[in-house]
Formats: sequence, structure tokens, C-alpha cells
Amino acid sequence: MRFNLAGAMLAGMLLAMTVQAEMICAFSFPKHDLPTPWPVTFGLPLAQGQARDAGALFLQDAQGAALPLQVKVNARWADGSLKWILLDSIISAGGEYSLHHYPERGKADSSAAIAQTQADGPLLLSTGGIRLEVPASGALWRYWQGDDEGQADLRLLLQTESPGPTQEENWLVPAGADKATREYGSAGDRERLVLLEENGPVRATVKISGWFTAADGSRAYQYIIRLTAWQGLPQLKAQITFVATEEVETNFLRGLELRLQRRGGSAGTGTVTRELSGDGALSLAVYGSPRFYHLVSYRERKAPVADISWHQGGSWQKLSSSEIIPGYFQSGRLTAAVKDFARLFPKEFSADAAGLSFHIWPERSGMVMDLRRRTGQRPEHHDYQNPVGGMGVAKTHDLYLAWDVDAPEKFAQAVNTVCHPVISPLYYRNTGAAGEYLLRSEEHFPRLEATISFYFKYLHQQCREGRYEGMLDWGDIPLMPHGQRDHTGASHPES
Repeated sequence: MRFNLAGAMLAGMLLAMTVQAEMICAFSFPKHDLPTPWPVTFGLPLAQGQARDAGALFLQDAQGAALPLQVKVNARWADGSLKWILLDSIISAGGEYSLHHYPERGKADSSAAIAQTQADGPLLLSTGGIRLEVPASGALWRYWQGDDEGQADLRLLLQTESPGPTQEENWLVPAGADKATREYGSAGDRERLVLLEENGPVRATVKISGWFTAADGSRAYQYIIRLTAWQGLPQLKAQITFVATEEVETNFLRGLELRLQRRGGSAGTGTVTRELSGDGALSLAVYGSPRFYHLVSYRERKAPVADISWHQGGSWQKLSSSEIIPGYFQSGRLTAAVKDFARLFPKEFSADAAGLSFHIWPERSGMVMDLRRRTGQRPEHHDYQNPVGGMGVAKTHDLYLAWDVDAPEKFAQAVNTVCHPVISPLYYRNTGAAGEYLLRSEEHFPRLEATISFYFKYLHQQCREGRYEGMLDWGDIPLMPHGQRDHTGASHPES
């Protein structure tokens, strides 16, 4: 038997190439009108034994060009191979992509990480698009972007007197006149924690947590901020969470503001632009209406309205009001946008010559957040049965900041777009990572699919007609507990 060395070498090379570059799956992103480039984060399951090293994975676009990729391993199979992974990348708008496995690639280079930790001193992040400093005291963070630099702080205002009797269902109530208040801030917090949660070649996320602190050292409300930066992008995301930790009978949220101290220059939103000097300030505000759901017909419920106002000479002047709400606010080169800004009312952006403010709860609205227990009102609601009322309630807001944005409307649209890949359900099932299950099929399961489709349409209709909006309601699904009656008297069975 003759041995063909050349043929064996060629076969070996082909086999090696096959082993070295195995495509794991193909997927696409919907062709949203996203700014280019745009960061994405998504998860994928892998079949057992398919890959062991996250550094051996790489991402390609439809033209075969490699894309920046950061992989976090969330779970492994019993044999140690990858089971669930979280991927970060920066893509163009829409298009086809594929994930590949290349065993010879080796482990990921940790030297490419965005953040730099120091034994003593602040955490430093440098993406090529922005530089950040996150200290353990003082300002929450400082930034440098070209000729723009600034720092961020939080301010909390609590009203310590009751605004009046509770109003069933409504948590957005008038503050009342001449009520006592107490001010707190993030700058005086001496127990702040700074934790680097993610640090890779594409994305770095820093968790900043602490307490709002008054001048006398007393504390109220917790804050948690997750600050995210992406390699090469002049862009930041600040996920701001506050926790209502105080007793609700004598503590009412009156104002909550994230302030970016920076040079203003000009401000604009929608079709309005103003130069900033002296006490000049521009505001975009959505204050909303009292939140009654079952006591008021849905036909009487109004859509939120945005007011654009100008401050000059010590007073505010309304420039326009509209149900068409701009999703962004600009201050000089900086563009700010908040996910679901219009639906998370009350909300406000304002800018003056000294900086930009995102008002999570606008003091200028004249309203407070009432979390008191509604004694004797609608006892079938579990939240009304809570002895401490809404104490412990928390809410998160997603604030995006970007510099030199050419199309702010497109940027705001991207902030409010869910950008997840479209992958074959068959791929998910074949990996076995989620166990055994049957794929959706209107042909094989017509009654089940019809029931599921109807129920989701019902939920969407309820949210739309009921206008389940506002900071404490948007994003929740209006479901009654099993075995109880709703406001119409209909019973919801146990099964």
C-alpha cells in the first residue's frame, strides 16, 4: 500500500482549517435606523462540547470582516465547555452576522481592557472616545471628551410634611404650599462603593453605589449607578437607580436630579435652540397627570404633553406644548436621551450656562411621590396590604450621553429600540441548553398558539387603553392575583 505524503498533507491542512474555523451560528439584526456604529449586548447558548475557551470565538459580518467582540461566560456544561455566553460588539445598522469558533486563536488579550484599576486613587477608563475618572468620594464621575469636560452629582429633595390625604391609585399628587423639605446629595457620601463589574476590550461597566447624604451627615435613599463605556465611542450610558428607603408617612419625593456641571454654550430640543448666558435656561418637561386607572374611564385619560420653556430674568416662559415629545436634549456638543422619557413622567431636562440636568423627579412640577398605604381602599391589592406602604420601592432610568451627534432624532430612536439578534428557534432547541421543548407551530398547535396570541394582544390593549404610564407604572403588566376579583367583579380562578 503506497503512502501519498502530499495528499496526506493536503488532507491534513483541509482538516485543520475545518477544525480551526467552525461556524457556530448565523443571525441577523433587524434593519433599524440606528446610528453607525452602535453597541449591542446579547446572549447565546452553545451545544455541549462545541467550544471551551471564550477567547477562541470571533464574530464576522456578511462580508467576512471581523468585528470587535467581548465574551462573558455565564454557564458551562458538565464537561467544562461553554453553555451560555454574553456577547458585546459594535455593529452597523442591521445586517447578517455569524459567530465562529477558532481553537488556535488562544485566550483573549486582557491588556486590551478599557478600565485601569489603581491601588490608591480613582478608577480610570479610557475608550479612545472618552476618558473617565470614577472616585470613591466627591463627584460621582468626571469626564474629558475633546474640549468638553465636566463632572456628575446627584441631588435629592424630600418633603417631610404630608401633602394631604391619600388618593386611591394615584401616587402623583400636588406637594402643597409651604411644606418643609430636606436636601441631600451624593457629594457628601463617605461610604460610597465603586466596583468594576465588567472590563473587556469592547465594554466596561462600573457600579457606583451609596447614600444621599445631608450637610449634617444624615442619610436618606440609596442610589446605584451603572456607568458603561464602549471602546472607540464618544458615548456613555448611566443606569440610575434610586431606592426609597425612608418611612413613607413623613418622607415624600419632591425632587431628584442628576447634574452634569460643564460649560453650556447653547441648548436645544426639537426645533428650539437657545444661546445660554446669565440666568438663561432651557427646559423640556413632561409632568403627566394624576394616575387613576379604574376610577376614571380610559376615554378621559390624556396622552402626556411636553412643555418647552425658557428661563430669563428670574421667571419661566412656556414656548410650546405638544403631544409630540422630542426624545433628546442638547447642551453644546453633548446630546442626552432617556429611554421611555415621555412615559416615565414626571421628567425634565434643563440646561443653563453652567451645566445640564436630568430631573428624575422634577422639583418644578410641584408634585410629590406618595407611597403611603391606602388604608381601607381596594384591599384586594397586595401592595395596599403592605404595612409599610411603598417603602423599599426602587426605579431605574437609562440615561445615554453622546458627543457630536449629527442626527439627534436618530440617536433618541436608537436609545428606545430593542436591538437583539434574530436567531433560528431551531438553533436554540438543538443546543439543548434550555432543555427539551417543542417549537412554536400554528399548524401543529393551532389552539395553543391562538390562545397565546390573543392573550398578548389583550395585555397590549390593556396597557394602551388604560395608559399604564408614569414612573411607577410603565413597564408593568396589569394582572390581577389568582383567586381574586377585579374592579369589574370578574373572578380570576386559581388555574
